[in-house]
Amino acid sequence: MSVHAVRMDSQSPQATDVCRLTQSWWPAVSPDGTRVAYKNDDGLVVVDCATSKEVLRLPLPGSGLCGWSPDGKQIGFGARESAEKDSFWILRLADNRLIRVADGPYTISAWSNDGSKLAFDLRHEEKGLFEVWIAETKVLETLKPER
Repeated sequence: MSVHAVRMDSQSPQATDVCRLTQSWWPAVSPDGTRVAYKNDDGLVVVDCATSKEVLRLPLPGSGLCGWSPDGKQIGFGARESAEKDSFWILRLADNRLIRVADGPYTISAWSNDGSKLAFDLRHEEKGLFEVWIAETKVLETLKPER
């Protein structure tokens, strides 16, 4: 499986091959385009695009959706479906520290361009809840790592 990118600033956009992956349905490309992160039933995986080799595998239950911080130093992720009863986490890549942001069926992250805010969504299909939550990242910096 390949991850492709399309330049949006081109008059004649062409898809280019970014990275080859062995398995992933929802890859997230790092801001600098050098790595791809995805979460599957085996855990959170980060792949180097130049070599297509894993540079990180963190065993975690459940599949999920990832998003990169604008500086490429953090990955936010959570469960893909509310039935998985996961939490929303941030992984600090510098020290591989996990920070639990919220308990429940929260998932995919999107940081503001300046990194000051983090959005993630609540997906609780059984209750018909679909919401986007926004947090100031300076508040998140006060949370203690779980491991």
